[in-house]
Amino acid sequence: MEEVSAALAKMHPELICLVCLDYLNDPVTIDCGHNFCDSCIRMSWKDLQNTFPCPVCRQAHQERLVSANAQLGRLLDLAKLLHRSESSEMAWAEERWCEEHRQGVSLFCEDDQELVCPLCAQGSAHQGHHVRLVAEAVAHHRQRLGDYIESLKKQLVEVHKREVAQDRNLLQLRADVEKHRSQLASEFEQLTQFVEREQEVALCRLAEEDKRLQQQLRANLEAYSDHISELKNLRREVAERSVMSEEMVLRGVRDLQQRWAGLQPPAVQLLRFRSVTYSLPPLCSALNSIIQRFRESISLDPDTAHPSLRVSQDL
Repeated sequence: MEEVSAALAKMHPELICLVCLDYLNDPVTIDCGHNFCDSCIRMSWKDLQNTFPCPVCRQAHQERLVSANAQLGRLLDLAKLLHRSESSEMAWAEERWCEEHRQGVSLFCEDDQELVCPLCAQGSAHQGHHVRLVAEAVAHHRQRLGDYIESLKKQLVEVHKREVAQDRNLLQLRADVEKHRSQLASEFEQLTQFVEREQEVALCRLAEEDKRLQQQLRANLEAYSDHISELKNLRREVAERSVMSEEMVLRGVRDLQQRWAGLQPPAVQLLRFRSVTYSLPPLCSALNSIIQRFRESISLDPDTAHPSLRVSQDL
């Protein structure tokens, strides 16, 4: 614990914004190499026009250029996690004492999910329960948390695949809509005012179908996105919990187990394109179909043609 405190003390000056004097928030780096909160440096330059000096070294910059420092952001997250873990360890050291029997709590009751002293374990409240040493219980539950992490990773990969499939499905459905739209336009171009009203109605229905499909797709993608966020949040909580103190690992393990066991893939709607129906004059569609079916290229023979049939020079 002392080594962690010493390390945090050394890291602290590097993690402080020299404008607000607090932990860096959304850390960014400017050209001179100094780091600030994104909002702090922008506020510092808010009313400036031509040059933008560094608040620390006063080096002038010609533009408001900042670069997000993701690596420093991760270091900040780690430092905050270590600080919380250190505080938890101190509290845990003070609480590992059975007030009833005035003994150290060195055992963990799996049935009741609580720390107990040897005398508590022998009492009627824990009679017949599965009680093990704290170190053994921690090792067991750390292993289980690790298994949860691997399972969550696999689920994330599977959900990402489904999300990509939904994107491809969206493109295909839109292509189907456009193809159908072109077919409609091609047929209606052959008609005049007689079919203009029917064309407008059909195109409106198609637009509604396109809107319905996109709404369903967006709903599916939002469901997958929400599920991915849930998986990521649970994975993060599991990861954070797995590196915490013994008491913190055991205290929250039941909730994490229940949440992990209750995870279900999102329910999504089955998407199908419903073809738009429309009406055309029977003569237009039927006659065109007959012409295409029986069209043949022929030439007449004057020697075999009917005597009453007059054949032109081009036959």
